[in-house]
Amino acid sequence: MTPSLVREDRVEVDAMASTAWYDRIAEFKDANLYQVWHDSASGGRFGSADRVALTRGGDVVGAAEVRLMRFPLIRGGIAYVLWGPLSRRGEDSNPVAFRQAVRALREEYVVRRGMVLRINPRLVVEQDVRLRGVKSALRYADRASIDLVVIVGQRERQDGTVVVRNMRSRQETVVARAELTDTVQRQLG
Repeated sequence: MTPSLVREDRVEVDAMASTAWYDRIAEFKDANLYQVWHDSASGGRFGSADRVALTRGGDVVGAAEVRLMRFPLIRGGIAYVLWGPLSRRGEDSNPVAFRQAVRALREEYVVRRGMVLRINPRLVVEQDVRLRGVKSALRYADRASIDLVVIVGQRERQDGTVVVRNMRSRQETVVARAELTDTVQRQLG
């Protein structure tokens, strides 16, 4: 069974005008072009879009624009979130808000509406090809608010390991390459 929303969380679908939507998403550090007001009159594959806000105590803690493609003659369709949901207010990432936003989207579109939900979150992978030192690269990652850094040096290549550094806690963990995916998923929540 999938956990439900926290009791204090509320889901609002299309509860605000476009100007209010712009004001709300501007508060998120992970706001992007794909989460701005979609004009359904513009055509394309998606006929309409919903704006979904996850609120806790009156504050928006997660948001997503969900583009909808409906199929004629059957209930349902596809609900598509590109580079969302938004969950990073301020400098810190909020894995709890991200998970709650995903749960809210699942509850609304899969359970309630019987649609297929496709979420393509904005997970940025960067490779440092400038051959700068580790210290300089970590300073860049800190300024860019990157949550996790994977370090692969000469020793790690020889040992078949990588170093995963959590930039918020500054904790480093050496893991086997085969365990990298599981480690990253665990740390990102």
